[in-house]
This record gives sequence, C-alpha cells and structure tokens, in this order.
Amino acid sequence: MRKHWSNAPAFSLIEVVIALGVVGFALTVLLGLSSAGLQTQGKTDHITRASETASSLFAVRRSSPVALIKDWPIKPLTDYPTSVQAESGFIDATGRVTTTADKAAFRYRLRGGYDPDTRVGIFDLLLWWPARRVSSEGADQIRMTTMIANP
Repeated sequence: MRKHWSNAPAFSLIEVVIALGVVGFALTVLLGLSSAGLQTQGKTDHITRASETASSLFAVRRSSPVALIKDWPIKPLTDYPTSVQAESGFIDATGRVTTTADKAAFRYRLRGGYDPDTRVGIFDLLLWWPARRVSSEGADQIRMTTMIANP
C-alpha cells in the first residue's frame, strides 16, 4: 500500500485566523460607512426639502405681493408694519401654515417689514426640524433672507 503525501503548501492556523480577522474588520468598516452614508443622505434630503420650501414660499409671495393666500406664512406685503414684525409657527409639506407639530414638516420663524416709501418688504425666514423641537438652537435648520418688491 502506498501513501500519498501532498507536497502542496498549506495555510497554518495563525494565517487563517489573521485572514478571518482582516475580513471581519473590513466588513465592520463597510457596515459603519454605509450607515454613516445613509445618515448623511437623510440629512441632505431634509436640507434640500427645507431649501425648496423656503424658496417656494418667497417665490409665491414675490409673484403675488399683495394677494391674500389662505394659510400662507408670508402675509401680503402691505400687512407688515414699517418696523420688523416676527411670527412663528408650523409649516406642512406643502408650505402652508398648520396648527400642530404632528402635521408639520418644519417649524418656522419669520421676521418681516415693509417700507411703503420704497415699496419693498424685507424678510428673514428660519426653518428648522424636527417640528416638535421648540427652539431652533442646536436643531437642523436653514435660513433665507430676501427682499420682495411691490410693483
């Protein structure tokens, strides 16, 4: 009876353990990076949505500076006093004012004033989220400032 001995090189136990450790570490890093990427993507989506909402609010008011628009956070320009007036509340996903945080996409603070001599309104809008958060301090937020003319 003949014995067949293989002269092929084999991996030692230490090499196998090290290889498994490297693969395990690489998988852990990949999982960590993917979850961080998902969190960053979610934050970016909120910022984009807030920016689009703020831009839309100003664009609609700019196109109709003195029209009364139901539940619109920016009143007609002529309704603002010459001194700066501040308002706050909740805005839903369509940009309309809502009464509760449950239906709101953002909480807002709007400061605005209108100069009848120049016929220009100046507005500073701060949106933050989540809407349940009472203060904007430390919250994710976006701020836009603009001038709107009354032709």
